[in-house]
Amino acid sequence: MKLSDFNLSAKAENGFTFNLLHPVDNSELDATITVRGSDSAIYRNAFAAIFKGLPKESTDAQILAAGAQLLAAATVGWNNITDEKGNEIKFSLEKAVEIYSEIGFDWIANQARDAIEERNNFFLMPAKV
Repeated sequence: MKLSDFNLSAKAENGFTFNLLHPVDNSELDATITVRGSDSAIYRNAFAAIFKGLPKESTDAQILAAGAQLLAAATVGWNNITDEKGNEIKFSLEKAVEIYSEIGFDWIANQARDAIEERNNFFLMPAKV
């Protein structure tokens, strides 16, 4: 067994791009999001920093905001996400927090979270020889 083949942190740093799925019929949309995995150092460091800063008796709103910040920290970028006028929404950490925080877009946050947490998205087994 080659140990480096199983370095989950390194693999999670590489990122994974997925197509958003329609929130009702699950059809594939042309918008994509690229995320790092929950095993990445960036994700783990963001998790520690964000949740360490929360008060011991956090409100639901504070916890939801922290979750949006964590998803944004793991997001590398996106493509084909536009505003109501068809203008491209450029990726930024602040814009990602805004979208992931919006209750009407929780389906986007849920899909990003699922992609981040699924190790199979980042971990391909080496071919057997």
